[in-house]
Amino acid sequence: MPDVVMNIILKKVGVQSVQVLRKVCRDLRNFIEEHKPESYIDQATLSIDLDSVHLGFPFNSIVVKYKKHEKGCRVICPKTYNTTEKILDNSDFLETALNDFKVIMKNQKNGVGFFNICFKLFSLDDIGDQELIATGFREKLEKSLQSWDHPVPVRRVIIGTVNQTEVMSILRYLDPKLLEDFEMSASRYVDSIPMEFDKILGTDHWKNLKTLKMSVFRKSLSGDELTELRNAFQGSTSLKSMEVTYQFLDKSGICNQLGQPTVTQDFLGTRIETWEVGVSPNTLRFTLVPKEKSYAFIIRKIPIQKTMPTRR
Repeated sequence: MPDVVMNIILKKVGVQSVQVLRKVCRDLRNFIEEHKPESYIDQATLSIDLDSVHLGFPFNSIVVKYKKHEKGCRVICPKTYNTTEKILDNSDFLETALNDFKVIMKNQKNGVGFFNICFKLFSLDDIGDQELIATGFREKLEKSLQSWDHPVPVRRVIIGTVNQTEVMSILRYLDPKLLEDFEMSASRYVDSIPMEFDKILGTDHWKNLKTLKMSVFRKSLSGDELTELRNAFQGSTSLKSMEVTYQFLDKSGICNQLGQPTVTQDFLGTRIETWEVGVSPNTLRFTLVPKEKSYAFIIRKIPIQKTMPTRR
Protein backbone atom coordinates (compact mmCIF):
# COMPACT_ATOMS: atom_id res chain seq x y z
CA MET A 1 0.00 0.00 0.00
CA PRO A 2 1.40 3.46 -0.90
CA ASP A 3 2.77 5.51 2.02
CA VAL A 4 0.42 8.44 1.32
CA VAL A 5 -2.64 6.20 1.55
CA MET A 6 -1.37 4.53 4.72
CA ASN A 7 -0.75 7.91 6.38
CA ILE A 8 -4.31 9.01 5.56
CA ILE A 9 -5.67 5.79 7.08
CA LEU A 10 -3.62 6.23 10.27
CA LYS A 11 -4.93 9.78 10.70
CA LYS A 12 -8.52 8.58 10.38
CA VAL A 13 -8.45 5.49 12.61
CA GLY A 14 -7.39 7.21 15.82
CA VAL A 15 -4.90 6.51 18.59
CA GLN A 16 -6.40 3.25 19.89
CA SER A 17 -6.55 1.63 16.47
CA VAL A 18 -2.98 2.68 15.75
CA GLN A 19 -1.85 0.79 18.88
CA VAL A 20 -3.77 -2.29 17.71
CA LEU A 21 -2.18 -2.06 14.26
CA ARG A 22 1.28 -1.92 15.85
CA LYS A 23 0.69 -5.41 17.22
CA VAL A 24 -0.62 -6.91 13.94
CA CYS A 25 2.68 -7.42 12.15
CA ARG A 26 6.26 -6.17 12.07
CA ASP A 27 5.85 -4.22 8.79
CA LEU A 28 2.96 -2.19 10.17
CA ARG A 29 4.82 -1.54 13.41
CA ASN A 30 7.92 -0.38 11.51
CA PHE A 31 5.83 1.90 9.29
CA ILE A 32 4.15 3.49 12.31
CA GLU A 33 7.50 3.93 14.07
CA GLU A 34 8.98 5.59 10.98
CA HIS A 35 6.10 7.90 10.04
CA LYS A 36 4.96 8.76 13.59
CA PRO A 37 1.23 9.50 13.12
CA GLU A 38 0.23 12.56 15.15
CA SER A 39 -1.74 12.16 18.37
CA TYR A 40 -3.80 14.85 20.08
CA ILE A 41 -4.40 13.71 23.65
CA ASP A 42 -6.03 16.19 26.04
CA GLN A 43 -6.34 13.98 29.13
CA ALA A 44 -4.42 10.89 30.28
CA THR A 45 -4.72 8.58 33.29
CA LEU A 46 -2.18 5.98 34.40
CA SER A 47 -3.34 4.01 37.45
CA ILE A 48 -0.99 1.28 38.68
CA ASP A 49 -2.45 -1.45 40.89
CA LEU A 50 -1.02 -4.63 42.38
CA ASP A 51 -1.68 -6.80 39.30
CA SER A 52 -3.03 -4.41 36.67
CA VAL A 53 -2.60 -1.03 35.01
CA HIS A 54 -5.42 1.22 33.82
CA LEU A 55 -4.38 3.43 30.90
CA GLY A 56 -7.07 5.88 29.89
CA PHE A 57 -7.56 8.80 27.53
CA PRO A 58 -11.19 9.72 28.39
CA PHE A 59 -11.69 12.60 25.96
CA ASN A 60 -10.47 10.31 23.18
CA SER A 61 -12.74 7.47 24.39
CA ILE A 62 -9.76 5.19 24.95
CA VAL A 63 -9.45 2.86 27.94
CA VAL A 64 -7.03 -0.06 28.06
CA LYS A 65 -6.36 -2.44 30.96
CA TYR A 66 -3.17 -4.45 31.28
CA LYS A 67 -3.56 -7.36 33.70
CA LYS A 68 -1.04 -9.80 35.08
CA HIS A 69 -1.62 -13.23 33.48
CA GLU A 70 -0.10 -16.66 34.06
CA LYS A 71 1.31 -16.58 30.51
CA GLY A 72 2.34 -12.93 30.58
CA CYS A 73 0.11 -9.90 30.05
CA ARG A 74 -3.61 -9.79 29.28
CA VAL A 75 -4.61 -6.63 27.36
CA ILE A 76 -8.30 -5.64 27.53
CA CYS A 77 -9.84 -2.90 25.37
CA PRO A 78 -13.46 -2.21 26.37
CA LYS A 79 -15.62 -0.72 23.61
CA THR A 80 -19.24 0.34 23.32
CA TYR A 81 -20.48 -2.80 21.63
CA ASN A 82 -17.78 -5.35 22.36
CA THR A 83 -14.56 -5.90 24.28
CA THR A 84 -11.36 -7.09 22.66
CA GLU A 85 -8.73 -9.06 24.55
CA LYS A 86 -5.27 -10.30 23.72
CA ILE A 87 -2.71 -12.36 25.67
CA LEU A 88 0.89 -11.23 25.20
CA ASP A 89 3.09 -14.18 26.13
CA ASN A 90 6.11 -13.58 28.36
CA SER A 91 5.29 -9.88 28.77
CA ASP A 92 5.25 -7.88 32.00
CA PHE A 93 1.94 -6.04 32.41
CA LEU A 94 3.49 -2.82 33.73
CA GLU A 95 6.29 -2.67 31.16
CA THR A 96 3.78 -3.32 28.35
CA ALA A 97 1.49 -0.52 29.55
CA LEU A 98 4.37 1.94 29.96
CA ASN A 99 5.68 1.15 26.48
CA ASP A 100 2.26 1.74 24.90
CA PHE A 101 1.94 5.00 26.83
CA LYS A 102 5.36 6.07 25.56
CA VAL A 103 4.49 5.24 21.94
CA ILE A 104 1.23 7.23 22.13
CA MET A 105 2.76 10.24 23.85
CA LYS A 106 5.93 10.55 21.80
CA ASN A 107 3.87 11.79 18.83
CA GLN A 108 1.83 14.20 20.94
CA LYS A 109 1.92 17.62 19.30
CA ASN A 110 0.51 19.69 22.15
CA GLY A 111 0.82 19.58 25.92
CA VAL A 112 -1.66 17.19 27.55
CA GLY A 113 -4.15 19.31 29.48
CA PHE A 114 -4.45 16.89 32.40
CA PHE A 115 -2.36 13.87 33.46
CA ASN A 116 -3.26 11.73 36.50
CA ILE A 117 -0.86 9.05 37.70
CA CYS A 118 -0.99 7.03 40.92
CA PHE A 119 0.17 3.85 42.64
CA LYS A 120 -2.98 2.17 44.06
CA LEU A 121 -2.04 -0.64 46.41
CA PHE A 122 -4.97 -0.61 48.85
CA SER A 123 -5.38 -4.40 48.56
CA LEU A 124 -2.18 -4.83 50.58
CA ASP A 125 -2.82 -4.36 54.30
CA ASP A 126 0.83 -4.44 55.31
CA ILE A 127 2.52 -1.06 54.77
CA GLY A 128 5.88 -2.77 54.25
CA ASP A 129 4.44 -4.87 51.42
CA GLN A 130 2.91 -1.74 49.88
CA GLU A 131 6.24 0.05 49.87
CA LEU A 132 8.15 -2.94 48.49
CA ILE A 133 5.75 -3.26 45.55
CA ALA A 134 5.58 0.53 45.05
CA THR A 135 9.38 0.76 44.90
CA GLY A 136 9.50 -1.89 42.18
CA PHE A 137 6.78 -0.14 40.19
CA ARG A 138 8.47 3.25 40.62
CA GLU A 139 11.78 1.89 39.34
CA LYS A 140 10.11 0.45 36.22
CA LEU A 141 8.26 3.72 35.64
CA GLU A 142 11.43 5.77 36.00
CA LYS A 143 13.33 3.44 33.68
CA SER A 144 10.61 3.89 31.06
CA LEU A 145 10.56 7.69 31.40
CA GLN A 146 14.37 7.79 31.14
CA SER A 147 14.11 6.16 27.72
CA TRP A 148 11.93 8.94 26.28
CA ASP A 149 13.69 11.20 23.78
CA HIS A 150 11.80 14.27 25.05
CA PRO A 151 10.18 15.46 28.31
CA VAL A 152 6.59 14.35 28.93
CA PRO A 153 4.39 17.21 27.61
CA VAL A 154 1.75 17.94 30.26
CA ARG A 155 0.20 21.18 31.57
CA ARG A 156 -1.53 19.87 34.69
CA VAL A 157 -0.58 16.78 36.67
CA ILE A 158 -1.97 14.96 39.70
CA ILE A 159 0.37 12.43 41.28
CA GLY A 160 -1.12 9.94 43.73
CA THR A 161 1.78 9.47 46.10
CA VAL A 162 2.95 9.20 49.69
CA ASN A 163 6.48 10.60 49.56
CA GLN A 164 8.77 13.01 47.77
CA THR A 165 10.85 10.22 46.21
CA GLU A 166 7.85 9.02 44.21
CA VAL A 167 7.06 12.59 43.18
CA MET A 168 10.58 13.29 41.96
CA SER A 169 10.72 10.00 40.02
CA ILE A 170 7.96 11.45 37.82
CA LEU A 171 8.34 15.22 38.08
CA ARG A 172 11.91 15.35 36.77
CA TYR A 173 10.73 13.87 33.45
CA LEU A 174 7.86 16.32 32.85
CA ASP A 175 8.41 19.32 30.59
CA PRO A 176 9.09 22.27 32.97
CA LYS A 177 8.22 24.78 30.24
CA LEU A 178 4.67 23.40 29.91
CA LEU A 179 3.75 22.33 33.46
CA GLU A 180 1.55 24.95 35.16
CA ASP A 181 -0.62 23.14 37.73
CA PHE A 182 0.71 20.47 40.08
CA GLU A 183 -1.20 18.44 42.68
CA MET A 184 -0.11 15.68 45.03
CA SER A 185 -2.76 13.44 46.59
CA ALA A 186 -2.50 10.51 49.01
CA SER A 187 -2.83 7.29 47.02
CA ARG A 188 -2.35 4.70 49.75
CA TYR A 189 -1.98 5.45 53.45
CA VAL A 190 -1.16 8.58 55.46
CA ASP A 191 1.51 7.17 57.79
CA SER A 192 4.24 8.67 55.61
CA ILE A 193 3.84 12.04 57.38
CA PRO A 194 5.55 14.38 56.90
CA MET A 195 5.48 14.83 53.13
CA GLU A 196 8.67 16.71 52.31
CA PHE A 197 8.95 19.08 49.35
CA ASP A 198 12.40 20.68 49.63
CA LYS A 199 13.65 18.91 46.47
CA ILE A 200 10.50 19.92 44.59
CA LEU A 201 11.22 23.58 45.38
CA GLY A 202 14.63 23.23 43.75
CA THR A 203 13.33 22.12 40.34
CA ASP A 204 12.84 24.16 37.18
CA HIS A 205 9.18 23.14 37.29
CA TRP A 206 8.70 25.14 40.49
CA LYS A 207 9.79 28.34 38.72
CA ASN A 208 6.95 28.13 36.19
CA LEU A 209 4.10 26.70 38.29
CA LYS A 210 0.90 28.71 38.67
CA THR A 211 -0.81 26.47 41.24
CA LEU A 212 0.41 23.88 43.74
CA LYS A 213 -1.87 21.67 45.83
CA MET A 214 -0.72 19.10 48.38
CA SER A 215 -3.60 16.94 49.54
CA VAL A 216 -1.11 14.62 51.23
CA PHE A 217 -0.35 15.50 54.84
CA ARG A 218 2.35 17.67 56.31
CA LYS A 219 2.75 17.19 60.05
CA SER A 220 2.05 20.55 61.70
CA LEU A 221 1.58 24.15 60.61
CA SER A 222 3.81 26.10 63.00
CA GLY A 223 5.27 29.59 62.87
CA ASP A 224 8.52 28.29 61.37
CA GLU A 225 6.61 26.24 58.79
CA LEU A 226 4.56 29.31 57.87
CA THR A 227 7.76 31.31 57.34
CA GLU A 228 9.06 28.58 55.03
CA LEU A 229 5.81 28.55 53.06
CA ARG A 230 5.74 32.33 52.70
CA ASN A 231 9.33 32.49 51.51
CA ALA A 232 8.75 29.73 48.95
CA PHE A 233 5.52 31.30 47.74
CA GLN A 234 6.82 34.86 47.51
CA GLY A 235 10.03 33.64 45.89
CA SER A 236 8.07 32.41 42.88
CA THR A 237 7.14 35.00 40.27
CA SER A 238 4.61 32.71 38.57
CA LEU A 239 2.85 30.96 41.48
CA LYS A 240 -0.65 32.31 42.14
CA SER A 241 -2.06 29.70 44.53
CA MET A 242 -0.58 27.18 46.96
CA GLU A 243 -2.55 24.74 49.15
CA VAL A 244 -1.01 22.43 51.74
CA THR A 245 -2.79 19.98 54.06
CA TYR A 246 -1.73 19.67 57.72
CA GLN A 247 -2.59 17.24 60.47
CA PHE A 248 -2.06 19.69 63.34
CA LEU A 249 -1.95 23.47 63.90
CA ASP A 250 0.08 25.81 66.08
CA LYS A 251 -2.55 28.54 66.10
CA SER A 252 -0.56 30.92 68.31
CA GLY A 253 2.45 30.68 65.99
CA ILE A 254 0.25 31.52 63.01
CA CYS A 255 -1.41 34.49 64.73
CA ASN A 256 1.96 35.82 65.96
CA GLN A 257 2.93 36.27 62.31
CA LEU A 258 -0.37 37.19 60.70
CA GLY A 259 -2.44 38.70 63.50
CA GLN A 260 -6.01 37.77 64.28
CA PRO A 261 -8.05 36.27 61.43
CA THR A 262 -11.33 37.34 59.91
CA VAL A 263 -13.81 34.54 60.62
CA THR A 264 -16.61 33.62 58.22
CA GLN A 265 -18.66 30.55 57.35
CA ASP A 266 -19.34 28.84 54.07
CA PHE A 267 -22.80 27.63 52.99
CA LEU A 268 -22.32 24.41 54.99
CA GLY A 269 -21.50 26.29 58.17
CA THR A 270 -17.78 25.44 58.05
CA ARG A 271 -15.62 27.95 59.93
CA ILE A 272 -13.25 29.77 57.55
CA GLU A 273 -10.37 31.88 58.90
CA THR A 274 -8.71 34.44 56.62
CA TRP A 275 -5.72 36.77 56.92
CA GLU A 276 -4.57 39.36 54.38
CA VAL A 277 -1.10 40.89 54.27
CA GLY A 278 -0.08 43.57 51.78
CA VAL A 279 3.16 42.69 50.00
CA SER A 280 3.48 44.94 46.92
CA PRO A 281 2.46 44.42 44.15
CA ASN A 282 0.09 41.84 45.66
CA THR A 283 -1.97 41.15 48.73
CA LEU A 284 -1.21 37.75 50.22
CA ARG A 285 -4.41 36.05 51.34
CA PHE A 286 -4.05 33.18 53.81
CA THR A 287 -7.06 30.92 54.33
CA LEU A 288 -7.47 28.13 56.88
CA VAL A 289 -10.19 25.54 56.20
CA PRO A 290 -10.83 22.60 58.59
CA LYS A 291 -11.39 19.18 57.04
CA GLU A 292 -12.52 15.91 58.63
CA LYS A 293 -9.10 14.97 60.06
CA SER A 294 -6.88 17.78 58.87
CA TYR A 295 -6.60 21.44 57.86
CA ALA A 296 -6.14 22.97 54.42
CA PHE A 297 -3.94 26.07 54.42
CA ILE A 298 -4.20 28.13 51.24
CA ILE A 299 -2.07 31.08 50.11
CA ARG A 300 -3.12 33.22 47.16
CA LYS A 301 -1.73 36.31 45.49
CA ILE A 302 -4.39 38.97 45.02
CA PRO A 303 -3.27 41.90 42.82
CA ILE A 304 -3.53 45.21 44.68
CA GLN A 305 -6.13 47.34 42.93
CA LYS A 306 -4.86 50.74 41.97
CA THR A 307 -7.15 53.47 43.20
CA MET A 308 -8.47 55.65 40.39
CA PRO A 309 -8.40 59.38 41.17
CA THR A 310 -11.85 60.84 41.70
CA ARG A 311 -12.98 63.68 39.52
CA ARG A 312 -14.07 66.91 41.18
